[in-house]
Amino acid sequence: KRGNVGVSMVGPAADNLAHGAVICNNSFQNQGSNAIIVRNHVSSIVDSNSVDNILTNTSYALLFQDCHDAMRVTRNTVYVTSGASCLGVTGFLGTNSNNAIIANNMLISNDDGQSNMLTTPMFIIDASYTKVLHNSIKLNAPQRSGVAAATFGGGEIDHCYFYNNIVASTDQSNYAFSYVPYEDNINYIGFNIYYSGSFLLNKYDGVNCNNLTAWRTHINDANSQNGNTSFLSSTPTDLRSYSQQVKNHAFYFADVPTDIYGTQRDNVSPCVGAFEFLALPYDFEIVGMVEPYDEYCDVPASGAPLRLQIKNSGINTFIPGNGSSLNLTYSRATT
Repeated sequence: KRGNVGVSMVGPAADNLAHGAVICNNSFQNQGSNAIIVRNHVSSIVDSNSVDNILTNTSYALLFQDCHDAMRVTRNTVYVTSGASCLGVTGFLGTNSNNAIIANNMLISNDDGQSNMLTTPMFIIDASYTKVLHNSIKLNAPQRSGVAAATFGGGEIDHCYFYNNIVASTDQSNYAFSYVPYEDNINYIGFNIYYSGSFLLNKYDGVNCNNLTAWRTHINDANSQNGNTSFLSSTPTDLRSYSQQVKNHAFYFADVPTDIYGTQRDNVSPCVGAFEFLALPYDFEIVGMVEPYDEYCDVPASGAPLRLQIKNSGINTFIPGNGSSLNLTYSRATT
């Protein structure tokens, strides 16, 4: 708590690597520059740590440099308000037989606008044979503009996967995802959910893509979705979502058999993001408004009819008038 660096694991040199460090189940609060630094390491594990803020806006809560082989960065929860990045990776070099894994992390940048800059919450700069899977990432920075919730590239990215992630920018001035390819290297991007509260959804090599149609003119990403997954947000770090966009829309990887809480994933069609949930008996969501109509602006004192179209995605069939009731609770704001 309030140290400059929480834990620093640094091997002797880039050609003299340390092996097998394990950093697990720690809590870091208000570190000056970094919560965890891992540099010049082989096959180390950083798992189930929680980070509550970094005070230096130009730094990274979790920083990995020149790490090789079967690295594991999993099930960590990082929350920052200072403009710092949650996760920074460069020189993350897995191999064909020992892929590096970055999975099941919840990364939240709820920027307070006090610092002089904002760094993308997930920044995978330079990596090979690395799988970035099942992460949930949220950026909310209404006082900033033009920042991605996740950036994949900037250095050499090769034979990497960016699959099954929820990448959300919830304000009206930033965007979800930036992919910067490197030459003709092969990478795989798919089965993600992108959401942006602004007109700009993603960027491909600096080119604006305002929607999935524009995005797909640059990249083969047919299975990803665009939509607000409505994180529960019972606490600032709660990125659970029960949205039907999430349920059974991911691609299964044996590398990630469980979620951030240790729940077994569906081994055919798991959930997108860090949180896996089972189908509910009844699972209602509003899919559209029937009345009042869009042009209905002058509501009389007696009120106006409200009719909604709802969908049940649960495993049980709901039959109206069959002894069951469905209650809708809503709130309104006046301007």
